[in-house]
Amino acid sequence: MPRTTTVLIPSIAIASAALALSASWMISPARAANQHRAADASIAVVSTPDIMNDLMESDRFAPDRERYAEERRAELQPLADQLQKLQQQLQGMTEEDPQAPALIQQFNQLRNQAIQKQNEINADLEKYTANQVVEAYKLVRSSAQAVAEDLGYDYVITSADEDKALEPQNVEIALRQIMARPVLAFPEDADITDDVREDLNLE
Repeated sequence: MPRTTTVLIPSIAIASAALALSASWMISPARAANQHRAADASIAVVSTPDIMNDLMESDRFAPDRERYAEERRAELQPLADQLQKLQQQLQGMTEEDPQAPALIQQFNQLRNQAIQKQNEINADLEKYTANQVVEAYKLVRSSAQAVAEDLGYDYVITSADEDKALEPQNVEIALRQIMARPVLAFPEDADITDDVREDLNLE
């Protein structure tokens, strides 16, 4: 009985190995074709952050953002005028003046309202700018995809301009600038940044 078992185990192992080998030969051509396509795939690089910055400062975004900021800041003007008027009144009074406590209380209330309004406006400006950033990114992405397709590239990797100097003001900014450059080396002709700029009508 042990002899039979000894013979059976190698036989099963050989049969399993043969089956696996057969299966590998069945899927090997498709896998080889995929590997061949991956090896032949061409990759382009585009400096998305730099183009986005230029877009944000262009006539496409900057005027609207500045106009919105001016409109929102104008909402503070009535409060600022009231505070200035109260301050002028208080400057001509002493602490013993019977009207002083009420005016001081009114001044402090208005100042708190102004601070709260300023914080609200700042948050809205931040959100407005963030929406523009997303829109600018979508424009760059769409343009890069179209340019890559026209030039025959299969993939597009985003990376900041490698020639642009790093300006680390603190650790967070330094890391952010470094992480914006994930591509450490690439052929010069793989950079389609200028093509995307032209497609977006950026100088």
